[in-house]
Amino acid sequence: MESIENATKEELIDTIESMQEENEKAKKELMEKLRKLEGEQLKSNISNRQLEGKI
Repeated sequence: MESIENATKEELIDTIESMQEENEKAKKELMEKLRKLEGEQLKSNISNRQLEGKI
């Protein structure tokens, strides 16, 4: 698509749908990364508490 002004209604709809799909994919990937980081943070917190207990 060259520009919005020259695009047909169908091209604009296709572009919007494609962008929505990409957005959903990116959202899922970021949520997976967030869950992984939260898990790592929990493990670190447990480890810190164990070390504090030893001190």
